[in-house]
Amino acid sequence: MTFPAPVRSPLSLRTVIRFVLAGVLLVLLLQFVEPSKIAQAFARARGELIAAALALLLLNLGTQVVKWRQLLRKSGYTFANVLIAQSLLFGITVGTLTPGQIGEFGGRAVLLRSDPERLVGLTIIDKLQILAVMALGGLPSFAVLFRLGLVPSILLGLAAALVIVCLARPAQCAMWTKDTLFRRAKSRWIHEFFAAAQVLRNTRLMASTTFLTAAFYAVLWLQVHFLLNAFFPVSPLDSFLGFAATMFAKSFFPLTFADLGIREIGLVYFLSLRSVPQEAAFNASILLFAINILLPSIIGLFFIPESVSFKARQ
Repeated sequence: MTFPAPVRSPLSLRTVIRFVLAGVLLVLLLQFVEPSKIAQAFARARGELIAAALALLLLNLGTQVVKWRQLLRKSGYTFANVLIAQSLLFGITVGTLTPGQIGEFGGRAVLLRSDPERLVGLTIIDKLQILAVMALGGLPSFAVLFRLGLVPSILLGLAAALVIVCLARPAQCAMWTKDTLFRRAKSRWIHEFFAAAQVLRNTRLMASTTFLTAAFYAVLWLQVHFLLNAFFPVSPLDSFLGFAATMFAKSFFPLTFADLGIREIGLVYFLSLRSVPQEAAFNASILLFAINILLPSIIGLFFIPESVSFKARQ
């Protein structure tokens, strides 16, 4: 059995480039957002709203752990609850060093040390559900923010309807994808993914995990809403439009370390369309990164295995 390759030290050139690109994007963004205004906004920030966003991290992580536990248990795995939580946190840590958090796929499997290909497949299913929910929020947000005409709005509506079909009939969509796009694929990873996709046939599980994904998305939006209002009064509608458009758009640009820079540019730009000050959006985005990505990643460092064999096992 072959385990996913670990993140090696020193950092690879590709990872260094991701860090540098994230820094460059932030520097470019600071050309449009005055540092003095950023500092002034922090000086006037409402600490209780920042604390509320921080407290919601527990609910944010909790929904993810419960969902991951359900996917594992219904797939026949009986890992301890503590180990399941640790694997998710360690996955976040590994994912932080990769664009689009793609490293999380293998990171979760490392601690569990069982059927890595199958576990990566379950993680992909988890992430695809999140992407689908982000699409349902992002597509109509684009239509509102850009005041699209009738035809573009109809096209976005059709795209949203397709996403709903995939969420409602995930097993059928997976089989269609396998038979159409991967019929002749020989990769063991692809076969293991579709083997993991058998869990999609459990309609009760899919309903439950879709609900948990929507809950995770709602908590994420509440965090953004609180952080924005810590710096400037923003309506729930405006905060949702900016949040939903940013989360969906950044999925197509997995270029930097932990999406740093991409997320900030997105939130600043989309909220500027709703007359939200750039410094408020920038500060909220930076704090969101610190709370939801940096802090869990630091916690996940405590669960790095002291010795893990990545050699093939019989």
